Amino acid sequence: MVHFSAAEALSIGADAIHLKNRPLPDAPTGYYDWEITTDPSDDREGHSRVTNLIDRLESIKAKGLFKPKLSQVDAFFDSVMHPMAVDDRKGAFTTGLGILARLDPNGDLAKKMNNGLIDMLYNTVPHPPAAYVGPRHSFRRADGGGNNLLNPDLGRAGMPYARSVQGKAGLPRTSLPDAGLVFDTILKRKGYIAKKILKINECRRWSDPPPADPEKLALQDEEIFQTARLIKTNDLKVDRGLGNHVSVEFNVIYRWHATISAKSEKWTEDAFRKVFGDKPFEELSLKDIGMLSKALEVTSEPSERTFAGLKRGPDGTFSDDDLAEILYASTESPAGAFRGRGTPTVLRLVEILGIEQSRAWGVCTMNEFRKFMGLRGFKTFEEWNPDPEIATGLQAESTIPLTDTFRFACGYTITRAILGDAIALVRGDRFYTSDFTPNTAANLTTWGFYDCQRDMNNGGLGGQIPKLLLRHLPRHFPWEKSWKYPNVSGHYVDIVKDVINAVAAHVAADKVTGIPLKTTQSPSGIFTENEFFDMLTILVSFFFQMKLYLLYSLNIPRQYTVTFLVHDQPENHFSIQEAATRAEMMIEALTARSLIEISPSASPNCFGGLIARVSSFFRPPKEKPWYPFLSALTATGRPVDELIGNIISIAIAAVGFAHAAVNVIDFYLADARTEERKAIVELVKNKGPQSETLLSGYVREAMRLQPQYSGLWRGAAEDAIIDQGPGYPPLEVKAGDRIWASLRNAYLNPVDFPEPTKVIPTRQAASYYLDGTVFRHCPDEASVHKTIVEIVKVVFSLKNVRRAPGDAGDLHRLSEILHKTEVDSFVQRNGTIGPWPGSMYIVWPPNYPNTTAEYFLSLDSVLDGNTPGSKPHKKSLNDIYMGVDVWGRGSHGGGGFGSYKAITHIAPDSLGLSVALFGPGWTWESEQDRPGFSWEKWWEYDRKLWVGPISGEVQVPKVSRREGEPECVHGPFQPIASFFPHNSPPDPLALPFHTTFSPGVGRAWFVNGISVYRTTDGWTDIDKQCSIGDLLWPLPAVCWDDGERISPLPQVLPAICFEDAWNGGSSIRLDISCSGSEEEDAMFRNVWIPIQTLSLTPGTIYKATLYYKVIKSGQADLDLGFSVKSGTDATLIEVQPIGNSDSELPGNWTELSIQLAVSTRENRVTKQTSAIGLIVAIIAEDPTQDLDIELRIGQLNIYPMPPTTVAHHPIILWADFTEPDSQDISGLLSWEVGASFPPLTPISITSPNDPISAWPVQPSNDWFPRFMYYNIYGLPHSQDGLVSQPEEAVWIGTTGLVGQSRVFQVGFQELPFWSSIGIGKCTKVRFYIQGVTDHGTVLEWEKCVFVDADLQSILA
Repeated sequence: MVHFSAAEALSIGADAIHLKNRPLPDAPTGYYDWEITTDPSDDREGHSRVTNLIDRLESIKAKGLFKPKLSQVDAFFDSVMHPMAVDDRKGAFTTGLGILARLDPNGDLAKKMNNGLIDMLYNTVPHPPAAYVGPRHSFRRADGGGNNLLNPDLGRAGMPYARSVQGKAGLPRTSLPDAGLVFDTILKRKGYIAKKILKINECRRWSDPPPADPEKLALQDEEIFQTARLIKTNDLKVDRGLGNHVSVEFNVIYRWHATISAKSEKWTEDAFRKVFGDKPFEELSLKDIGMLSKALEVTSEPSERTFAGLKRGPDGTFSDDDLAEILYASTESPAGAFRGRGTPTVLRLVEILGIEQSRAWGVCTMNEFRKFMGLRGFKTFEEWNPDPEIATGLQAESTIPLTDTFRFACGYTITRAILGDAIALVRGDRFYTSDFTPNTAANLTTWGFYDCQRDMNNGGLGGQIPKLLLRHLPRHFPWEKSWKYPNVSGHYVDIVKDVINAVAAHVAADKVTGIPLKTTQSPSGIFTENEFFDMLTILVSFFFQMKLYLLYSLNIPRQYTVTFLVHDQPENHFSIQEAATRAEMMIEALTARSLIEISPSASPNCFGGLIARVSSFFRPPKEKPWYPFLSALTATGRPVDELIGNIISIAIAAVGFAHAAVNVIDFYLADARTEERKAIVELVKNKGPQSETLLSGYVREAMRLQPQYSGLWRGAAEDAIIDQGPGYPPLEVKAGDRIWASLRNAYLNPVDFPEPTKVIPTRQAASYYLDGTVFRHCPDEASVHKTIVEIVKVVFSLKNVRRAPGDAGDLHRLSEILHKTEVDSFVQRNGTIGPWPGSMYIVWPPNYPNTTAEYFLSLDSVLDGNTPGSKPHKKSLNDIYMGVDVWGRGSHGGGGFGSYKAITHIAPDSLGLSVALFGPGWTWESEQDRPGFSWEKWWEYDRKLWVGPISGEVQVPKVSRREGEPECVHGPFQPIASFFPHNSPPDPLALPFHTTFSPGVGRAWFVNGISVYRTTDGWTDIDKQCSIGDLLWPLPAVCWDDGERISPLPQVLPAICFEDAWNGGSSIRLDISCSGSEEEDAMFRNVWIPIQTLSLTPGTIYKATLYYKVIKSGQADLDLGFSVKSGTDATLIEVQPIGNSDSELPGNWTELSIQLAVSTRENRVTKQTSAIGLIVAIIAEDPTQDLDIELRIGQLNIYPMPPTTVAHHPIILWADFTEPDSQDISGLLSWEVGASFPPLTPISITSPNDPISAWPVQPSNDWFPRFMYYNIYGLPHSQDGLVSQPEEAVWIGTTGLVGQSRVFQVGFQELPFWSSIGIGKCTKVRFYIQGVTDHGTVLEWEKCVFVDADLQSILA
């Protein structure tokens, strides 16, 4: 039996539980994030906390404890007292190193000591140095600085623009036309001449006549002198590698607003209307620029920025699908033409700003700029633009005609300028010129240098964009969506990672070792397919001699031992050996467990046998896929040690045949093997013994010419003479010699293989004797070949199967000569190099679900509206939206609870079709007129459709087949949400999280626990919809929070309560049923109830607040806590409670508040997906009694603290009432909120002409508090003119229903007190506006406002 120490056994058991309980990886590569990082400390995430603790203790034990001596204490004291004159002879430095070596390198103390040590050593040499030697300037800086080593600021972002041309002939600013007029006459679209001229608003800088004051006169003279002095030229013909700086002239040149596409114009118009409302674009002026800058501001944190409605994932990245969709849409939306009168009216204000800025800069004239570039100046306006209807201007210049060789249809001057600018950028960039070399290893490396070279045959005329798209968006561009490969569509798959390697892993796990793999179908497995395959490759890559003897049984000849050193990298021995030891120990233990489950008598102790028998009671061994093989082995009666050795030897052989199979597929997909590939396809079609024999021959030939192992080392255990075969002399070796067996060269030996480089499938099978010689006693060679033959049959039975276009279809095999042998290595998915094949995608045409799809894809020109003769856009299946009607009108499955049947036929994994879901309001519309309909019944019905039932099965109505419709068998009901990814809401750092658990309907309204409104008819307001707790439905995944318990978990049934709330119209009701328990500590039990997923930023401190009430506690005392948990590490999130409110809140509600933060101890930078929820502590005097508990959750808020920008003090400033003409028309309430100004920041003024303001001149969103909605109240005046306190006011509604946040329409006939208002009674009403912030706080009355309205005129 395999022997383990107690610590190793505990570690293996804890790791098995940890690996089993973790979720599947989210990445499309199939790996967990920690498995692909370069930080060694991340490896701990692959092990349990128990294992990590044991490793730490073992490390301390191995290094020894530190026992300080008196002399060492004295040495440290001396260092502290004399930091500038340390007596190094006392040994403080070496003692400190000894202490540091004993500490856990990932601990906080070790990091602090290490940082201090590095800091001390770093500061030994003065900084900065006088000169730079080495790679200091080898890499590009993010801001563009450092391009020119002599002038690092040249080209740096944030520097002032350069001026290239000295303007001399420009008119004074007072003589220039209004910028708006220039736009209207030269640049504006729509086809008309402006009918009025706006008065020029000149910003005068100097006074004329000059000022009399001597100081002001001297200042004005100095400004004029310095301004003239700053005017200088900048030759476009720069030397190589000296940098480039953007000039004001080129800033003006790149105003290409006329080329905006129709789609972009529409987007811009929508964005402007959100800011300016219905105000015509022609009426916008510079006074409106403040509103525009406010709307267009972005966050200062790049990782939080977004655009085009995209949402970042938990790791902060955008979805590949979303990015690809933007590229598709942009490519399909053509740009406009360069021309006068081509700029959309919506950009009028932007163009005016550009014109005014250019004038402020004092840019040169058109002819001055042309002269600067060596072009002839215009003599007439007709030369500028022959169209007499267009006034002249840079953007209105006539354009260069299109030709077959020139497609750059700009104006002549712009074309010349931008081409010169492009050359200046490239030639001036030292990273593309003087430093573009493989010899500076810190820059590119040889591999990187050649990877950057242009390939003129790459389908993009040597451009780099095809390479970028194919590398970074391989699912979207190389096959169905690529314009580079417009004729490719269909199925595609990574034949290496997702097929062959996965099959090998399952064979080794399911059929041989009995180790369950973690898959979508078996989420409780231990290892993922990639993990298990990688573990086996580690065992193959390195197996030291003793273990090899064990694995290959007792019959290995004594004179030889084999070390699998495939890549021949001795420097990696130690790391591979450590990894192999861990992998071997885990696989051996789990394999032993599988053996003992099948044959409990094989256990070396009764305890192990007992556990095996108990396990087999719940799942009999015969039901497990590995039973046939392992039961046959145990029947031999051999010791478990020997059985495990043979089992693992067979398991690791699986990765060998996987490698060989990949090589065979890659070999025959090569363009040079077209004829052989055709022959193989025909053999696959023609089944029979002869075809089988020839297929085996083709497989053997591919394995010979492209072997998985080019060679291996053999070590001589004793003196021997090796026969090298015919034509070669025998080789004499001595004990201890290492001998390289070159398999690849032997396979090309013409004595054994005539015409060795030619594929001859009819060679005798006996010719391939080398495998049996080198891999003696490995699994049956014939079975390996048969397996590969079967793989070949499957792949080449696919119609027109071929490599996927571009890099994705290449195996990326790298070859080098080692020991006179060609040795292969492969580029992996993450860009590293390894001995095992990486990825290789294959593609084959789709099997369309019906002829409609084929017909659709053939109608490019018709459906796209292309004109005859134009190049059509090639459609893909993703462009097809399959309609699914929840009402069932013509949909497969009959709609309703049968809608899932239609969705499953869309087959997104294989075809990539899109879905158009019609009538999702079916649950309401179909039931609202039935007797007894209520919000509760609607919600139960709606929840069942979207997230599934609480228990039992959903009865799916039977639907009669339509005429001609084939019979279709479907599985049980699937909720619609199961077809969509489960994403967390935005990080509260970007958008505070607020919910009152409202589905947007209700029968009442509550403000801070008090009911202010009730109705029997019910209300609907989609503006009040918010999260209802995505982890609560259909049932929350509750667990014990106080360790492992054998007691059954409580059942928690969620429901929406429309009768009670803290704020809004509803709350969540939780009915908790807890069975009695006989456990000793059952008197005190903690239950974790998750409520909502969160996405949190490491290092940010958040505050979370929850309102709850206990309705029923049964025969127990309850103590509720509030916490946040991460599924990956329970210690990752630090939670601190904040004192609860001592006073009783209205409605018997209670407030819970916590402070939380994601730890940065492991230098985490990606967002962490977590769960926030309740911890319910149940204290029962008699824990054996069943308990029924009812709780309600009223409101949940999470937001960053302290504020990241401006500290807000929410307040409403004023309110106004617009009186209508009659009582039949609604009045209008409006108001405004107060702003909180940011603190002033000091700036340095660089010159008298410095245009930078000392304070923010434009308001930003950060200045204003954010309100979720406003409560509106009304209070009539008494006849004597008195008004009661605001607490007496009557709630009359909330904002949001009409889509405007600070406006409320008052319907007089609907006022609750309207009957008390009238002539001779009361005619005045006081309206109160009460805000509710995005932190869930209802403003105190002192911070609210009111406005008095006299309704006498409308009453009359």
